[in-house]
Amino acid sequence: MLSFSKICHQIPERSPHINAIALGVCHRCYGIYLGLPLATLAYLALQSLPVKTAGLRLALFGSLALLAVDWGAPLLGFWHNTPVSRMATGLLFGVIAGFYLAHALAGKSAQPDAATQADQMMEPGSASEQIS
Repeated sequence: MLSFSKICHQIPERSPHINAIALGVCHRCYGIYLGLPLATLAYLALQSLPVKTAGLRLALFGSLALLAVDWGAPLLGFWHNTPVSRMATGLLFGVIAGFYLAHALAGKSAQPDAATQADQMMEPGSASEQIS
């Protein structure tokens, strides 16, 4: 459990257990770590669909807001979060963050738009000019 102590509080009451032994991370971190590989699989399955980077960014901030509300509401006395709410908000954030990361690593967010591509084709020495 010591290896995860720098990134997770590891409070036993807030951690999943297997055979009465607490796992090395809390419910929320476990959800995040579970969501990251699921997002990679989702990205591979959906990569041919057009995705707006701004929409992914909005989803990322929205999932962070839900995570913050689930964390902060008990501090303010609004309600007590549960293992399910902690795992669900962590999983949601993990999936969206992983999808966003996969999208960025694939270079999809850095592709030029149609107008930029048209300008590049008209530049001297471009591939279309060299062919003719």
